Amino acid sequence: SLTAGEHVATLSYQDGTSIEVKLIVTEATAVEIVADGTTESYLVGDEATVTVEATGLAPKFIGVKVNGLLVPHDQYEIADSEDTRITFKTEYLDTLAAGSYKVTLLYSNGRSAETVLLITVPAVDPGPGVESPDTGDFGLGVWMWLAAAAVMACGYAVIRESEKKRQK
Repeated sequence: SLTAGEHVATLSYQDGTSIEVKLIVTEATAVEIVADGTTESYLVGDEATVTVEATGLAPKFIGVKVNGLLVPHDQYEIADSEDTRITFKTEYLDTLAAGSYKVTLLYSNGRSAETVLLITVPAVDPGPGVESPDTGDFGLGVWMWLAAAAVMACGYAVIRESEKKRQK
């Protein structure tokens, strides 16, 4: 497929003659996401940029939706290029909860391009002096209750045996 712009094709015939044909493509037939120019994930608070690039002509770009909701124009910047390249502002990205988001670029000719953006949040540090228990660390209190329950079970078994002997 040809990208938008001017292209020259040379047609060669069996008799050795050829002709050059100038092709002018005003827009690509389909708009596609450019994988190399698109960010797939963002860590909240990281201050990294998230860019989405598509083959659609920038002058025909009219907006972007995230999970079906139109993003205000002041929440992203549009690069000065022939193709569409937008960069979301970190202030907007930091408002999103952790999860997967469908990003849709919209064009005035009715075309669109979609990609997925994964938002993650950093692990929370409990602060100084707070320790997480190790896996299986029940503490001394739990073991004392288990020991008491075992003693009571043994005592019940002894009483039950002595009652059986008296009944015989």
